[in-house]
Amino acid sequence: MPVDRINRVIAETPPPIERKVQVMDPLGNIVYSTVPDEIGTAADIGLFAKFAGSGPLFFDWTTREEGRRVYVTYAKSAYSGWTTIAYFDREAVYSDTTRMWGAALLTIASGAALALILVGYFAWTLTKPIRQLALGMNRLGREGVRPLGMRFASMEISLLYANYNRMLDQLKELIDRLSEQQISVQRAQLVALKAQFRPHFLYNSLNLIYWTIEDGRPREAQDMTIALGELLRYSVHPSSELVTLRDDLDQLERYLFLQRARYGDRFRFELETEEGLGRQRVFRLMLQPLVENAFRHGLERKPEGDWLIRVRIRRMDGTMHCTVEDNGAGMEAGRLRALEASIALERREDANAGGIGLSNLHHQTRSFSDRRTVCGCSPARLADSA
Repeated sequence: MPVDRINRVIAETPPPIERKVQVMDPLGNIVYSTVPDEIGTAADIGLFAKFAGSGPLFFDWTTREEGRRVYVTYAKSAYSGWTTIAYFDREAVYSDTTRMWGAALLTIASGAALALILVGYFAWTLTKPIRQLALGMNRLGREGVRPLGMRFASMEISLLYANYNRMLDQLKELIDRLSEQQISVQRAQLVALKAQFRPHFLYNSLNLIYWTIEDGRPREAQDMTIALGELLRYSVHPSSELVTLRDDLDQLERYLFLQRARYGDRFRFELETEEGLGRQRVFRLMLQPLVENAFRHGLERKPEGDWLIRVRIRRMDGTMHCTVEDNGAGMEAGRLRALEASIALERREDANAGGIGLSNLHHQTRSFSDRRTVCGCSPARLADSA
């Protein structure tokens, strides 16, 4: 049989792995080999012995010629007794396996990367509306109630947004209702404060006129009654609560007229008004409570020496500041702090127990400060040397 034909047949026989093929006769002679130099030589005795028994059909072997490790498989013909042997390099056997493992690992890595991308995408699309909802809740305190108008494919997210917007509508309605109630309460409180203030002023004035009559000064009592009538007409006038500073200073002059009728020239009054403020809008009876307190709590408790009341009105940082000072007895530091804290907290029970003038003045100043009329109004005490 021609050797080249056998080589062609063996080359076309699977598997397509580089290998050496031999054919061995029953006596152990190599009658064919893909390596021509081996034809006609005797086979390895140890290898021949493996073919004689019933050993494994695939085993590991070290070649006699090259001394290298190879895999050997064989098939023995029962008809002729000849044995066909194939020698495979270990690298050739495992090359496909290596490529398979590489392909498998590449497939696994690609699948894992694709899975991570899909998980990240779906997580982002799922959490994005949740983040938008959280941001909307955070904006409630800064930007007010603003519904979120967004559409989503997920029915659960859409339902969550619908409930959120419904909650905002209810919250807005509640805020509007509470705002209306608060405005109504503030208006009622302001009316009540005025009702407290005017009897307080009226009581002090009538008491002053009474003592003037007791002193035997009927003419002065008449003038004082006329002045008191003007004061009452001014305080209960149905026009706007805001008046010009000039009008309120005229009101203060009427009050000082009543006080001069009682004290004569015992006290001095100084007024310092920055030019151009006479037409500034202020609330009614802004200065009179402070001047009255200067008499009652400062000057009247200092029987010796001359009395001085000074009123200063000036611009400061875009607002109008009014200061009423006196050189009276003054107030202890602890009591002053307690009074300031009581006024700041608007503790009406303390005010009703000891006086309502400053508390009412503070409340009205706060009520009208949003209209940019008076933002600072305070009593002070002059040094004894002033």
